[in-house]
Amino acid sequence: MATLKIANLVKRYGSAVVIDDLTLEVNDGEFLTLLGPSGCGKTTTLRAIAGLVEIDSGEIYFGSRPMKDVPPHKRSTAMVFQSYALFPHMNVRDNIAFGLQMRKVPKKQQHEQVHQVMALVGLEGLAERRPRELSGGQQQRVALARAVVTQPDILLFDEPLSNLDAKLRERLRIEIRELQRRLKITSIYVTHDQAEALVMSDRIAVMNHGRIEQYGDPFSIYRHPLNSFTAEFIGQANILKAKVLEVRAQESVLDTPIGQLISNTRINHGANEVMLAWRPEDMVLFEQNLRNQISGRVTRSIFMGNLTDLHVQVNDVTLRVQVPGISPWQPGSDIVLGLPEDRIQVLQ
Repeated sequence: MATLKIANLVKRYGSAVVIDDLTLEVNDGEFLTLLGPSGCGKTTTLRAIAGLVEIDSGEIYFGSRPMKDVPPHKRSTAMVFQSYALFPHMNVRDNIAFGLQMRKVPKKQQHEQVHQVMALVGLEGLAERRPRELSGGQQQRVALARAVVTQPDILLFDEPLSNLDAKLRERLRIEIRELQRRLKITSIYVTHDQAEALVMSDRIAVMNHGRIEQYGDPFSIYRHPLNSFTAEFIGQANILKAKVLEVRAQESVLDTPIGQLISNTRINHGANEVMLAWRPEDMVLFEQNLRNQISGRVTRSIFMGNLTDLHVQVNDVTLRVQVPGISPWQPGSDIVLGLPEDRIQVLQ
């Protein structure tokens, strides 16, 4: 196991800057997710950690050891790919043992380690099967077993679940996270799936245009986004521009396109305009103890099983509102909503 430190990392392809002065630290045994849209630089960052990409400037450290001149095969990393990358002519046992064979591990030790890791990932009884005889989930377990059997210091995941169906993805998320916790391997996971990041991570680095927009634990990232990119990329968000009318001791009064709102965030003096954000589930039916009252008309009602997603027109703004279960409000219904002051985030 090892800590990982990246300092001022830069990678260019021609004139395009793919990684732009990126700095982060990952603790020993931590599960970090690099989350962002396609083309944001997350996979390039992962490949730079593995030594598969030559960086233009910056430093990568495993513990206190700089990786600048260390080739990929000496970095003690292992990668789980989106495409599994299994050898079709080898059975499950030989696929898992391949890395140990390359390291010239004694045969008896190979057998013991392969047996242990197959039991760990639920592949008992499948040792003689070829990849074509396995389901997608089983193939992904083989790829995971092949990675962890070499006992790497850092385990790298490049969108490993994106080719699987939704139910299987949900199950494997939990299995991968529980395995990582048991083995305590420092892990870097790349995905564009926000649900995956929230479920699996100790911390999340939200990336955009080669830079980290926000870095923190899943709750903080979701509940306290720092800017509009993070607010919109992680879940759904209502985002509005607001004019600052008054700053009081513990709150701020704001003029918005949907009316006057009060936030318990005290905005710094001197700010005339700010951006506000809140989650669709933060809006509730109006109660007398709430000071933020918002009246609108439902324009769309989408039942999603455990909740109903409402689009509510307020003046010229469409708000997203999520209510538990089946909503009694249908398109054309008038509705009065409340927004708790502590749910309004003031963005940077």
